[in-house]
Amino acid sequence: MRKAIVNSLLGLSSLLGAGAHAASSVQTQAFTMAYGGGAGAGEIHLVSNGESSYRIAFDSMASDITGQAASGYLEAFDTDGNGRGVTGSTWGSYTFHVADGYRITGLAWEGSVYGGIEAGVHEDRVGTATTTFDLAWSRATPSGSEPLDALALQDLAGLQMFSLAPPMGTAYGQDFTLDFFASAAAAAQAVVYELPDGSLGVAASYAGIGLQDIALSVYVAPVPEPATYGMLLAGLGLLGTAARLRRR
Repeated sequence: MRKAIVNSLLGLSSLLGAGAHAASSVQTQAFTMAYGGGAGAGEIHLVSNGESSYRIAFDSMASDITGQAASGYLEAFDTDGNGRGVTGSTWGSYTFHVADGYRITGLAWEGSVYGGIEAGVHEDRVGTATTTFDLAWSRATPSGSEPLDALALQDLAGLQMFSLAPPMGTAYGQDFTLDFFASAAAAAQAVVYELPDGSLGVAASYAGIGLQDIALSVYVAPVPEPATYGMLLAGLGLLGTAARLRRR
C-alpha cells in the first residue's frame, strides 16, 4: 500500500518539474525582490516576464517545509498502532523595491499540493490518515501591516492546485515587505486487533503530502507621466467645449 502511494506521489512530483538557477533575489525593470530572512533558504528565480506581469518561482520552499530535498514530501506510516505524525514549516520575508515610474497592481501566489491517504480497516474499525497544508501571507510597510490572504487544505488525495490572489484596492507604488508562513503535516493511526490465536494483527495506515511549483505572479503598470495627465485633461476640455457648441 505504502509503496504504491509513494510511487504515485513521486510520479506527480516529476511531472510538475522543478526550478533552476535559484538565487535569493530577482531584479526586473519594474521592481527588485530580495530575500530578507526567515527559516529557510529563500531561493527564488524569475520564470517568465511579460509586458505587465512577472512570475517568480520559490525554488526552496518545498524542501524548506518538508526538510526532504530529494523527495519533497512528508510521510507518516503506522504499522504498530502507536501512531505516526510528521510536520514541517517555514517562514520568510521578501523586500520589494518598486522602480521609479512603476507600480505593482496585483499579486498572486500559486502552487500545487499532492497527497495520499490510506486508513487501515479491520471489520468495523477504521484507522486514521490525515494531511494538512496551510499558507498565510501579509504585506508590511512603514505605516503598518495588512493580511493579504490565507489557505488551509486538508486530507488531500491526488493533486490540487491553489491560487491566492487578494483584491488590491490601491496599487503599490512604494517599497514594501511580503511576509509568509507555510506548514504541512501528515499523521496516521493504524488499527490493532486480536487474532484467534491471541496474537495481534495490524491494519496499517499511511498519509503523505508534498508541494511543488510554488510561484508568485507580480502584476505591474507604468505610472503615467505628468505630461500625459496634461494631455488627458486638455483632451477632456476639448470634448467638453465641442459638446457645448453642439447644444447651441
